[in-house]
Amino acid sequence: MVSGLVSATVTAGASVALTQFVFRPRWDQEAREDQARLLQMRLDQQVASAQERMTEVELQAEASIRQAADVRDQLRQQIDERETELHGARQELEQYRSANLQWKQRSDNLSARVVDLERRLQTMSDRVLGLRRQSLRIIRHTVFLDGRSGSGKSTFIQRITNLTAPEEELRALMATPQPKLSEPIPLRSETTEDGVTLHVIRFYDIAGENGAGLLDVIQEYHRQKETGAQVDGEYLGNAIGLVVWDTSAGQNAKGEDRNQEHLTPTRMQMAYGPRFVLDVIDRLLVFLNKCDVMKERMGADVSAASLEKAIEHHAQTVKDEAFALVPDAYRSRLVFVEGSALKGTGVHNCLGRVVEALGLTRLFGETEEELSGATEVLQVEPGPNGAGWSPGTATQSRHRRLALTQTG
Repeated sequence: MVSGLVSATVTAGASVALTQFVFRPRWDQEAREDQARLLQMRLDQQVASAQERMTEVELQAEASIRQAADVRDQLRQQIDERETELHGARQELEQYRSANLQWKQRSDNLSARVVDLERRLQTMSDRVLGLRRQSLRIIRHTVFLDGRSGSGKSTFIQRITNLTAPEEELRALMATPQPKLSEPIPLRSETTEDGVTLHVIRFYDIAGENGAGLLDVIQEYHRQKETGAQVDGEYLGNAIGLVVWDTSAGQNAKGEDRNQEHLTPTRMQMAYGPRFVLDVIDRLLVFLNKCDVMKERMGADVSAASLEKAIEHHAQTVKDEAFALVPDAYRSRLVFVEGSALKGTGVHNCLGRVVEALGLTRLFGETEEELSGATEVLQVEPGPNGAGWSPGTATQSRHRRLALTQTG
């Protein structure tokens, strides 16, 4: 029985082994086919994914190409528009050039006509002036206007020649860049045995000249007066100096009045010290200008006494510092007038002092009092003969001569 079991077991094992031997190649084949199918499926998936990506890229590329084509079309359109604008601008430029050439030709023709008319007008003016001067003798009295740049010399001249000029017009004045002689201001005519004589005043703005420059001007004036010849059809008469002092200039870093940066004692001595200057300029006047600005800076509630003290301080500074080296013939007879050239205050009084200093008060008849050392000043006001003396009010005429006590 045991042997039978053994035999059966052996037979069964042999049968299994035979079955495995017979069917194993087919199982391996199926496994390989399954792997091949799995690989094929993976490959198909990768191909499909790649195709999807390729399709997406192609779509993006097509979109980019269309966008680039749109940008290109827009750029071409802009280029066409710019070329059209450029063409139009070139045409307009050519039109302007043509018009400019025509205007230039017309301007040249007009300029030639203007020059011819000016020449003919000058010839006629010379003839008229010659005829006038045959019967009228003009004497020019000169006021040499001195002072730092910006002190108000140009404004003073304009206010003198145009008493009603608005402040806006005077504020727009530019500083005088070069020495300049003002237009003549007629005073009055007088009849003598030599005929009719018209006295006029001219202001000579030295435009911030240094002492040597002013000296040259005065020396030339002295030479011309000595010859007795006419200068521009006018005989030279008397001359004085008028210094415009800016009371609102303030002080510099050294604590000095800024007027003294230009009007130094050495410069003033150089300008007014030589002997021939004393022969030309009889007196020196000082116009303390811009007192209105000084008052504003002192405050709205400044007292009259404080304002007067400030004005006297400026006058003392002029005499004792700026004019320290000026000959006593001037220092002992300095005349001060305060006011504002811009506002017009004090200008009438200053003109009256100018007329007095020039020795021309006789042209206006007898005055009520002698002005050589007076504290009252009469006003020169417009009249039928160019000017006339009239007493000012108590306020208008109360301009001090400020004959300060001489020191030393």
